[in-house]
Amino acid sequence: MQLLTERYWDFVAFKRTAPPPAYIEIRPDWREVLPAKVGASGQLIRRALAGAQSVLDVGGGKRYYAQVFRNLGLQCRYASVDTDQTVQHEYANFLDVSDKFDAIVMFEVLEHLPLDLGLEFLAHARAILNPGGVFLVSTPNAHHPNHVWRIEVTHVRPWPAADLYGALRLVGFDSVELVRQYCVTRRRRLMRPLVKTLYSVMELDHTQTILAVCR
Repeated sequence: MQLLTERYWDFVAFKRTAPPPAYIEIRPDWREVLPAKVGASGQLIRRALAGAQSVLDVGGGKRYYAQVFRNLGLQCRYASVDTDQTVQHEYANFLDVSDKFDAIVMFEVLEHLPLDLGLEFLAHARAILNPGGVFLVSTPNAHHPNHVWRIEVTHVRPWPAADLYGALRLVGFDSVELVRQYCVTRRRRLMRPLVKTLYSVMELDHTQTILAVCR
């Protein structure tokens, strides 16, 4: 994508202004326990998507988030796009979508894309948002020692939080909030103090994912 090469120093300048990410702890089954237990992850998504009348799920897979959004009490028209057409989606190619949406979610997709294509996805998300719209994008934390590569063979590149922030600002988002998400199990809760200390000494991060809320 020419944008990054033509505006590289703008990207660097944006990257240097990346705010420290907020921190939340989420449970691995947070989607399954809705609506009885909303938790930090559900609260974050519900707050971000409040008021959205239409939501596009990029990489919609089995269209699971349609039910998640309903369980969160969100009243929105759900649409999905995915290249895998074994499940029926409204769209097959995200870059061909021209309809406008109040919100777009792109959970765990960027790491599957080459850099240029990933930047095109971010720019296209900005282009098809309605005024005042919100874009939620998550990706494995590049500063976790192994989370990017060990969980999926089709991952092709990490997106460090500051670089993700710089890219999102570069494509036109005025406001970008970053969140570090730690998926907690009983064993991880017991090991957390030791793991946090060990990782910080190595200049690494114990949280597994980064979520950006963009407007």
